[in-house]
Amino acid sequence: MKSFIAIIVSILLFSACNSRPGGVLSEKKMTNVLYDIYLADATSGVRGFYASADSLKRNNYQYILHKYDVTVAEFDSSVIWYSHHSIEHEQLYDKVIARLEVLQKDVDAGKYKDKVTIRTKNDTLDIWNMPRKFDLTKDTVRNKIFFHIDNSKLHKGDKFLLTYLHQINKVDKSTHKRVLIKVRYSNNKSDSLVSFARNDGRTRRYKISVPLSKTLNVTSIEGWILDCDSVAGKQSALVDSIRCVRVAYATKLPVSKTKKHWWWPFK
Repeated sequence: MKSFIAIIVSILLFSACNSRPGGVLSEKKMTNVLYDIYLADATSGVRGFYASADSLKRNNYQYILHKYDVTVAEFDSSVIWYSHHSIEHEQLYDKVIARLEVLQKDVDAGKYKDKVTIRTKNDTLDIWNMPRKFDLTKDTVRNKIFFHIDNSKLHKGDKFLLTYLHQINKVDKSTHKRVLIKVRYSNNKSDSLVSFARNDGRTRRYKISVPLSKTLNVTSIEGWILDCDSVAGKQSALVDSIRCVRVAYATKLPVSKTKKHWWWPFK
């Protein structure tokens, strides 16, 4: 009988030691938070922003914690608690890894690729009308690379796609370097897009896609590659392999609810 009581007491003590105290996230919620954190870090890495970009990571983490209604104190307490409980810690990360592996399989299968249905060979047209490479140094006149495409090459419902390789070296002293695109419509309204670049010497490939209005005529598309706020000091930038494509469709496609425009740099 004493032996039986001792076993029961041991089980109760073990359970008490391993039960989560208040303020510690459940395994399900902690799994969700860690999964999103790993995904945010990986996405930033693919886009060229690495661990040194502390402000970006901080903003990502704040968003994730807000998404799951978790405070910083709760997350810190949870990390400490799980790190001191090996069984729960191992189970937690096994679940995170399993979800990441499922995601990797979907990526490998092409589930998240940008799917553009091309109906005929004439559906895409390269409409870039300038040199495809600009090698800008301190010995050249600073150039923002202005481009302009008139409406004869653009139609309602088309998709405007701009891709290029971009490198800005650290010695380049311009500030707030960016690419700016403005779509002008026949009703005197316009739609604009801006994305920023970094002067860290790394070469990145950028892809900028702008769906055009299905109801308004396009007057023109214009913009500046290497636009910036300040032009004082040295210039050291390379823009190469510029390609500008109009994507049209031979038959009408179903209308999907997507953002008006989006962009991303990728490897």
